[in-house]
Amino acid sequence: MVQTTATLDGVVINEIGGIPFGVGQDLNGDGSVDSQDEFIELYNTSGSPVDISGWQVWEDNVLKATIDPGTTIGAGEYFVLVDGVDNANPIQGVNGADSQYSDGELTLSDGDVVILYNATDDEYVVFQGSNADGADVTAAVNALLVSHPSASQVGPTEQGVSDTPGNSTSRVEDGDDTWADQAITPGAANCFLTGTLIATPEGERPVEDLGPNDMVLTSDGRAVPVRFVFRQEVRLRGRLAARLEPVRLRAGSLGIDLPKRDLVVTADHGIVLDDLLVNAGALVNGAEIAFVPHETLPARITYWHIETATHEVLMAEGVPAESFADVTGRALYDNHADYLAMYGAELLIPEMNLPRIASARLLPVALKERLDENGARTDRASG
Repeated sequence: MVQTTATLDGVVINEIGGIPFGVGQDLNGDGSVDSQDEFIELYNTSGSPVDISGWQVWEDNVLKATIDPGTTIGAGEYFVLVDGVDNANPIQGVNGADSQYSDGELTLSDGDVVILYNATDDEYVVFQGSNADGADVTAAVNALLVSHPSASQVGPTEQGVSDTPGNSTSRVEDGDDTWADQAITPGAANCFLTGTLIATPEGERPVEDLGPNDMVLTSDGRAVPVRFVFRQEVRLRGRLAARLEPVRLRAGSLGIDLPKRDLVVTADHGIVLDDLLVNAGALVNGAEIAFVPHETLPARITYWHIETATHEVLMAEGVPAESFADVTGRALYDNHADYLAMYGAELLIPEMNLPRIASARLLPVALKERLDENGARTDRASG
């Protein structure tokens, strides 16, 4: 595990997002992507849990948040301080062992100086935004010292980088001392796992082998052209974001030959059942439809998504599953720049006119009972 010198008990400032704002993810669950979806991510590079109760986050020369009592970051895990004015909403897709709202206090920009202060040890580390200068750092530190005159800085002031819309300033590898412009990590897009077979007029093809202008089949038998295939590589860094968790639907778990083979998608990927668009995570009901255990996954996994001209129902391992729609932004994907180079602008693709079921408690009783019966039958057949 690489550690920098700018660490408090092994905890580093790992990511600042997003700069510039307005393009990214609805982290605070208020239904819009805006300046209230900013965040600061901390990472515990050490091999032991670290209690960060009472630690302070300073930004723009002002104390913006004090970490709640009882907050501990597990070894190799994360804490995300996310902006938000509606604490009734669940934080969406946070990649961390714990998270906390800042009640709309964050006002991040690429000229910011962010300071993490350990009240117990009276020490602090400093992150300098790409457009901040020495005077900005001095002003920020002096503001902290007014309240904590004996505090001492640990390690060097770390320099961030400018980023593109929808990305963030983050460490190249967790805990490494190099910063880069990268996709933000407290969230993800809904996708297929590498190797998923998609129906085409010529037969099934792995999703990663498809590209623009290839033809794919819809659930009603039409052949439509692919506009783009998005790619997102995910490093397994502690616990995955909830919406990024892979869900495995075992062969036959949805009915006879549904799916034909095991199908793995992200938890937010929509499956069409009984004229409902059901997120895979809402279907989890035991061994036959279940989250994939982290210990069985490789260190890096790659997800893929298919964009067509409209929001379509494609066939993945024989199961009707959605194509890309503007539920999450394209900027989350690693090859977003290639998309812009090809098309110049983003096509608005609204969701199809089907109710979306995002939670197991919203599943119709008849559908839930049928899925449970399918799971029991599959268990008996495999036993």
